[in-house]
Amino acid sequence: MSKKSLSELTKEQDETETIEDQDLPQEQVQIPIAQPKQQTEVPPIGPVVTAKGSSEKTVLRDYRALKHKRDEKLMASIGLSRKFCPPITRKLTAVYQLYNFKGKVDRRLDGKDTFIDPFPYQLAPTYTFTDTEDPDLMRREKTLSYFDGTETVNIEDPVTKQLRPQSVPKLGAPEIIGGQAMVNIMNSYQRYVWWELHPRNASNKWRDFSKEPIFERVDIRFGTPHINNIREDIKLEAQNYLASLKNRTDQLINLAAGLTNPTVNTFVDPQQLYLTLRMRAQNNPEEILFTAHNKVQGSVKVALIHALDYSVIAWVGDQGCYYFGDAEFPMYRVPIDNDPFESLCKFMTTDEGKEYYDMIVEQLGFWY
Repeated sequence: MSKKSLSELTKEQDETETIEDQDLPQEQVQIPIAQPKQQTEVPPIGPVVTAKGSSEKTVLRDYRALKHKRDEKLMASIGLSRKFCPPITRKLTAVYQLYNFKGKVDRRLDGKDTFIDPFPYQLAPTYTFTDTEDPDLMRREKTLSYFDGTETVNIEDPVTKQLRPQSVPKLGAPEIIGGQAMVNIMNSYQRYVWWELHPRNASNKWRDFSKEPIFERVDIRFGTPHINNIREDIKLEAQNYLASLKNRTDQLINLAAGLTNPTVNTFVDPQQLYLTLRMRAQNNPEEILFTAHNKVQGSVKVALIHALDYSVIAWVGDQGCYYFGDAEFPMYRVPIDNDPFESLCKFMTTDEGKEYYDMIVEQLGFWY
């Protein structure tokens, strides 16, 4: 009986070792094949995979949510309110140029138009900015610094009193060389914000207008003959809009009250106020129409032109489509034998295009 039990125990032990030998390699193979952490990663902006039968409006809202989440993560590193962070558009670089520098020439050299490069202009690396949207009143005055890489410094450990090397942001020296400075928006977003909110940037609508600007942004002009003709049409629309308000003093006052930089004195004779607004319409018709964007159809054209300037939207002629932001799916496909821009303006007045128009105006609010 004992021999029989011993043989049974031996047999069971052999079977156990065989099972363990078979299971061990399987466990070692299964360990590297771990499921990726897809929930913690933000999917790339592009075509959104939705359930069968989902509408384009659902795709747009999914894209808008993903883009908002990505932008929030990038803007949170700046330390400013979202209102003062420039939107991220399809434009990859920003170009800034010395104010009123139009390529000065010297005809004394060989009788030809020889361009003169100005001396490098170096700016102070720090300045203060008032963040009026910060709920903490004590933290509204913020200092923006121009960082250029990192540097290693020795910092004393408060416990051991020993010096430890630590990498910290390196304060740079912003320069305008050859009359221009170029910034990579995506790779250097902190520097891009520094240039956009600079108090001497002529393109900054929040700057101190009592001081003379030093530079301006020059890569924001979508200049084609078709768009230039539309700009001329806008001047006529602004003049016609003011002509319709000639005898409506209350509406003239409301329009003038919405204009800034500089403001318009409304406590004057109505005819003088009308003349002042007409002069403003000649110099800046977009300002008149954009201020009255809920009343004038021409303001849709103004917003779309600015959206093209800042690459909030983009026209791809080969495909015959307009794209919004960095999305890979088209915002609007122009029908055959239709004028692209006029067709887009009509699309923005529809229920389907209204959501796109609201997004465009929201992003343009940083510059206008």
